[in-house]
Amino acid sequence: MKILKRLLQVLLGLVILLVILGVVGYFALTRWINPNDFKPEITALVQKETGRTLTLDGNLSWTLFPNIGIEINNAALSNPAGFSQPTFASVDSVDLLVSLDALLRGEVEVNHVRINGLQVFLISDGKRNNWTFPMPKKTEGAGGDGESMGVMLKEISLNDSSFTYDDLVSKTHVVVNNFNLDLPEFTLTEPMDLKASGDFSTDNISDHFAVDTLFFYNQAKNQLTLSKTAINAHLTYTTDQSKHISVVLNATGRTAVDLNKQTVDLSNINFTVNQTLKGQLNMGLRNFKALNYKGTLKIPTFSLIALMESLGQPFPELPNKDQFNRTNFQTQFSGNLQKVSLKDLNLGFGQTSVQGDVNVSRFEPLALNENLKVNQLDVADFVDLKGARLLLSDMSAKGRLSTTGFAPDQFPVGLEANQKIVVKDVMLKGFDLAALLKEVDAIVNNVLNMKQVSDSYSAIQTELKEFKSSTGSINAANGKKTDFGTLNAEVVAHRGVVTTPVLSLRGPLVTVDGKGSADLVQKTLNYHFDAKVLASSRNIIKTLDIPADVTGSFSAVNATIDWGSIQAQITKFIVGQIGRTITSSVDTVISAPTEAAKGLAGALGGIFGGGNGSASGSGK
Repeated sequence: MKILKRLLQVLLGLVILLVILGVVGYFALTRWINPNDFKPEITALVQKETGRTLTLDGNLSWTLFPNIGIEINNAALSNPAGFSQPTFASVDSVDLLVSLDALLRGEVEVNHVRINGLQVFLISDGKRNNWTFPMPKKTEGAGGDGESMGVMLKEISLNDSSFTYDDLVSKTHVVVNNFNLDLPEFTLTEPMDLKASGDFSTDNISDHFAVDTLFFYNQAKNQLTLSKTAINAHLTYTTDQSKHISVVLNATGRTAVDLNKQTVDLSNINFTVNQTLKGQLNMGLRNFKALNYKGTLKIPTFSLIALMESLGQPFPELPNKDQFNRTNFQTQFSGNLQKVSLKDLNLGFGQTSVQGDVNVSRFEPLALNENLKVNQLDVADFVDLKGARLLLSDMSAKGRLSTTGFAPDQFPVGLEANQKIVVKDVMLKGFDLAALLKEVDAIVNNVLNMKQVSDSYSAIQTELKEFKSSTGSINAANGKKTDFGTLNAEVVAHRGVVTTPVLSLRGPLVTVDGKGSADLVQKTLNYHFDAKVLASSRNIIKTLDIPADVTGSFSAVNATIDWGSIQAQITKFIVGQIGRTITSSVDTVISAPTEAAKGLAGALGGIFGGGNGSASGSGK
């Protein structure tokens, strides 16, 4: 017991002695060694190594508990000569804490680097930048067998900092404010948990972001890896009309950066936009200066309506906009800042699938060419057809398009295009044109049977009344349908005027050929069409020319058919047909052809969309 008591007394005495030595050391270090005395040596060393001026306007002070360290206040590093901005970087304060135990072992182990109020100004004028520093000069004898002190940095934090980037050539101005970064366990041999947040802004974009990732830098290979990355960003885009569009983005994935090869690879990036659109992105970037990229984008089913509404954009009112609640998109893409190519594009909405390639050769002004195929499209989903359905199946569109811009003074006057469009099957459901043409034949076959003419004409009027009713609704599932065949069109746009040098419809019932133009600037139409009926058993119908004109403004379209010409053709045929079989009174001979011609012209008028079949003084 005496030995144990004696040992405790010795240990207590040593502790008291160490405390006294610590107090004396703290007093000696803080009173006898003033770190501010080393300012000239520090600034001279920085000037020698970097060629820049380090300004230390603030106080340098010691910190001794819980670790020895130094605090630096109000420091700034200058830019090279020739830059209008005098300061490259400045800082409010820097705390450097060093492990005393490591110092006694001959090592420098920095426990914590805390930087507050860092401001960095990055500038490029196209020929040089201000963030490139000369390589440090090798000291003679360096790298020998002598012992050197190791450096072990454990923790880094960056608080309330900002970064500004200016490209004087492209006039690009980017600012990151309120930037905070935390590396609680710094190591060069294992991935580090990194957390960062801040506010990003350009001329018309502002964004708050937060990043949580495992960060690893391979110094030997000069490679960065960000794994298990989670990004949250709230971006606001301000349009030229001062309208704000907000986007909330959440993403997870992995990023690998090779600084030597200048490559960036994004893999399995799963993202969500405004909680309405979810997708996956894989992309590789090559050459930091050219920013050449290539990758794949896949977006499963989402609601385009909900996405647009979340962006503050109203969705157009359509007869069937519900189909856009089932939208999907995927493509392979490649390009750079000037162009992009979309290969194997697949866009789906409702029952429609659009597949093909789109190549944007330039973004500003916009220029692209496309080669697309569409499985089917129901026009009634976009235009009210009173319940009828107009199905366009097996479509293709190929050509080019460009515009100088979309501003009111640039579009549509700057529109240039050349498109070839083919629709292999045009089908109308809810209306039977073949049955209507049979009634037309009945009129022609029985021109002297006024009751038959009247019955057939009434049947036609009943059918047309249902189809043309402003209040009624056609039942597309009534079993009636009309096969209009194949549509071919060539569309050319020049300075906002769209012309169609080729416009033809070829089907088993009718053929239509047309040409004309639409002035998108003046908002007017001027088209002429020639139609022929093929499904009739009568030569007069098959040889009948049905001319029509569509003219006027977009808001008041005027569709007219030359019924005088049509009625004259029909009357001439009928008179020739019955001229040798007149056995009734003179009244019958005179009235029968006229009434038949009117009935037939009226039927054709309903079929082809205008007139009542009577020849007016204008012949319209």
